[in-house]
Amino acid sequence: MMNTKFITIVLLSFVLITNACVKDEIDNDKPNIEIIRPKNHDEYKLGDTIFMKIKFTDNKELKSASLQLMADGALTPEIEIKKELSQNVFEIDTFFIIWRDDPFDIDLSLEAFDKSGNVRSKLQHSHCNGS
Repeated sequence: MMNTKFITIVLLSFVLITNACVKDEIDNDKPNIEIIRPKNHDEYKLGDTIFMKIKFTDNKELKSASLQLMADGALTPEIEIKKELSQNVFEIDTFFIIWRDDPFDIDLSLEAFDKSGNVRSKLQHSHCNGS
């Protein structure tokens, strides 16, 4: 009887110590941002449509994703999409029609955060030649 209690106590102690030493897996992997379209350094003119398809992924879970399309470094984006998430894959599929007839630069700024706090940013540049 005494041996059974002793063995039980030793086994329970071993289980508790083992569980206390097991650490949660730390997620150091940054989210991925895949720009399907447009291509970097594409050229546009008045009336052209910029089709944008962006795929955000994470090995665990995305927290948020954002897209900003800026013209000539303006403070206000032409397009801004920000999304809070709880999934590991998210896609943005949108477009922008070139309405200005003067030459200007276009910057596509992308950012993804995962639930662990890892972040990835991407910047892509294009140009509009005007009319």
